[in-house]
Amino acid sequence: MPSVIAFQQEWRTAKSLTVRSADQQHFLDLCAMSSIPSTAEGDPTGETYAFEKGVTKSTGGPGFADVCRTLLTYGSSLATVFGKLTWLRTT
Repeated sequence: MPSVIAFQQEWRTAKSLTVRSADQQHFLDLCAMSSIPSTAEGDPTGETYAFEKGVTKSTGGPGFADVCRTLLTYGSSLATVFGKLTWLRTT
């Protein structure tokens, strides 16, 4: 598992990357740092946890979620990620 410091150092140097080119790797690195399964590890079928998942917008109509995971499967892992993200923001 990468350390928070290693994660920060890696992504501070990635400033020239576009969001589109880096978003999935950034998410996968967050998962690794937080000991949360990646999309492929957590759901090899892509039914409940996937990148670019088709969804219905809250305003109606089709759309896509950058990363989609059925919330019922997150449990305490989601709180772990938010806790670590909050810590990253304050350091």
